Amino acid sequence: MESLRKTARVLDVVARIAFWVTMVVGALLLLLWALNLRDPFFTSYMGGLLMAGNLNFTLAEPVNFPWGAMLVLAALELAVYGCTVQIFRRVLRPMKEGRPFDGAARQLRRLAWVTLAANLVLSLGEYFVQLRFYRGLDLRVFLSERVLSCASQVHLDLGFLGPGIFLLLLSFVFHYGEELQRQADETL
Repeated sequence: MESLRKTARVLDVVARIAFWVTMVVGALLLLLWALNLRDPFFTSYMGGLLMAGNLNFTLAEPVNFPWGAMLVLAALELAVYGCTVQIFRRVLRPMKEGRPFDGAARQLRRLAWVTLAANLVLSLGEYFVQLRFYRGLDLRVFLSERVLSCASQVHLDLGFLGPGIFLLLLSFVFHYGEELQRQADETL
């Protein structure tokens, strides 16, 4: 039980340091990004160079890129990271006191749902930013008569489902442990 307490304390300190370093550096980067949105370099996409998959286009005029939408997505991602670390620290709180099954199931379930929902929202947000960018291009200008159509496809990285479902299953294991702990406490 003492090794659990030590490990939980160390993980809590690491999580606290990672949280504050990431929040401060992330906030500074977001602030610098927001202050530079008026700069012509940031409002035009790479001086007219467009890279789409394996294709690279050099455009005659720079194309406006939705940097503001990307800024909102980056801020949302930073907020999700902050919430995730704080929920993780709430899971560690009873473990530092030697009570691993005291409320951890609810926090793990919350962490699982935050992981699943936030990653889905962020993936869809990235798709909509790309869609807005490609719609801003006048594709007819540089497509020849041989090209019959041009389409944008939704690409969702569903890799976040694994950790989210694992955390959800782990919350059920902790819930069962809480029930066993409650029964053992009632027996004594």
